Amino acid sequence: MDPLPSDLKRQTHTSAKKRHQRAFSLIELIIVVSVLSIVAIISIPNYVRSRDASTKSTCTRNLTVIDHAVQEWAFDQNKTTADTYSLTDPSLLSHFRSSRLPVCPGNGTYTAGNSLAEQVTCNIPGHTL
Repeated sequence: MDPLPSDLKRQTHTSAKKRHQRAFSLIELIIVVSVLSIVAIISIPNYVRSRDASTKSTCTRNLTVIDHAVQEWAFDQNKTTADTYSLTDPSLLSHFRSSRLPVCPGNGTYTAGNSLAEQVTCNIPGHTL
């Protein structure tokens, strides 16, 4: 005598078949993982390159802002091109928004020129006006 009625056997067989149809095969998982790794291999270098370009662009923009502020300060103070200046001078910092010198996004440091005739520089190569 059969311990399970035929209806219950059919239900058990059907639910096991449905579970098998919903699962991914090993080949499908390998294909998905390989496609995702190819996308990562292509996109990560592009992301790093664009981040570096953005950092350089922002630093160059900061150098321009600093240069304009220095020139405005020199005009207000009746300075000549032979005069020197310091980026920490409070009267110069008042020409910046929030009275603070912009910060290099690449963790570089800005250095004043030896005179007003020389431009501000960043210590990171490629970050220039």
